[in-house]
This record gives sequence, C-alpha cells and structure tokens, in this order.
Amino acid sequence: MHFAAIPTLPQIMDDSRGAESYPFTKTFAEAQDEVALIIHSSGTTGMPKPVPFTHGYISVFDSGINIEHPKDRRLTMFYDLAPSKHMLYTTPFFHLMGFIAFTASIFHHIPFVICPDKPLSVELLTGTIQSTKPAAALLPPSMVEEMSHSEAATSALHSLDYLYFAGAPLAPEVGNRLSDYIKLVSIMGSSEAGVIISLVPEGEGNWGYFEWNPAYGVDMQDRGEGLYEMVIPRKADSRKIHGIFHSHPHLNEYHTNDLFVQHPSNPKLWKYHGRYDDVIVLSNGEKLT
Repeated sequence: MHFAAIPTLPQIMDDSRGAESYPFTKTFAEAQDEVALIIHSSGTTGMPKPVPFTHGYISVFDSGINIEHPKDRRLTMFYDLAPSKHMLYTTPFFHLMGFIAFTASIFHHIPFVICPDKPLSVELLTGTIQSTKPAAALLPPSMVEEMSHSEAATSALHSLDYLYFAGAPLAPEVGNRLSDYIKLVSIMGSSEAGVIISLVPEGEGNWGYFEWNPAYGVDMQDRGEGLYEMVIPRKADSRKIHGIFHSHPHLNEYHTNDLFVQHPSNPKLWKYHGRYDDVIVLSNGEKLT
C-alpha cells in the first residue's frame, strides 16, 4: 500500500519561503459562470455525483438574504443570527449543507463550531453542545431521533434557540416532543438548486411543514392523488436567488421531483411526501436510487 504525507496546516500557511501571489483580477460579470469549486451531491437529483459550483451560484448564498419577505416573518435560513451567536454543524463539508457553514460565516458573519474528528455519536454531540453552547445546530434527522432517546442529549438540544434539520423529514413523534421546548426549522434544498428560501411556518404543530416565500417563486404542480411537485420557474431576478439557474443556465423552469401534500386547513403550508422518481430518501439525508 502506498502512503502519502500531506503538509500540516501551519506548513501550508507558512509564507516565509515567499509564496508566489496569484491575484484574482476578474470582475463578477467575467467570473460568474466559471467553476469556483466542486462538491459531492447526496443523490437528491439522481445518482450521487460531483457538482460544480460557479462563482455565480455561490453568490446566491450572499444575495439571497436580501430577498423580499414579510417583515414580521423569519426565513428558514439562519443568516439573521447575531454574530455573537454561533452554530453547530455536523454535515460533511463536501455536501451542500456542510458548505453553507462557510458561506454563512464569510458572507453573514455567523461563526460556526464543529465536532472533534471522531465518529458522530449521541455522546459526542451532547458533549459538544454542552461545551461550546451554540445558539443553533444543523443536524440530520437520524441524529436528532437518536438524541431524543437520551435524557442528557435531549436536555442539550433544549438549550438551543433553534434546531435546523435537512436532508429528510423528521419523525413526527420526535418532532412533536421536541417542539414543546425548541424551535424546529426544516431546510429544503439540493446540491444543484441550492437552498429553497422559505418562511418558518407559524402556528402550533406546524414544524413539519414548509411555507414558500412568494418572492422566491415556487409553482406547486398537481400530480394527482393529492400530490404536488415543486417546480421552480425562471424569473427576471432568478440568478440572484435561484442556484439552479447557475447550475443549469439553459432551463426556463426546474422540476425538482419532490412531492408534497397540502395542509388540510392552511393552503399555504406543504408537507414533504416523497419523490416523483425512484430516489429513496434516508433519515440521515443520504439518497438511494
């Protein structure tokens, strides 16, 4: 077996040897359609694969916070947390939900903490929350469900102002229990489309629903049997708020293949039901086809 030693971070950052400068001189207009980095999808839009992010795509995480929305309502994104607050991330940095730790920190000054370099466990997460005292955390539903069976872990979750989850639905029994003590916020998105900027639902017991922000523009298309597919139509300002039209600039609308059911009494609320294709969504946020 061949082993390769990589430099340590201090060695990489050491400029005493006179590292060559590589100035970035392009304007945003010149660079917006060029690839800035490549992440790995979780499989939401098909088989897991590398997904290139252009500079324009990344800019949506900066400009999206300026989207018009009711002033008395909170967006599902956490960019309006105070800089004095910090957020705990457990999602891999090679996935979208890990990548936004950096965009939230760089663009919106939200500091973040991560767990030690050990396998993720209830005990590790509980200790990290107790030690770092974050105001919010972003967790996969499977880990929230595991933590809900531990008294110490549940107590740690109750110390948060907000608990964000993404990648899959949270078990109703777990969510109903936790929502009595903490604000639960579900985030919807995909590697190619970015984050769907929605509103935090109002009303007791509605934590498992989504409420679309009218300014974002979501078209819920009837697919029969009470199911509706989320479709994102292109608008004049789409490239400021829709990552998908950077990933696929030729499209005029994007079919997400995500199916929802409407709230029985509030037509503004939608609950995730499943996929229009053969993708299976696991509770840890990973996908199978």
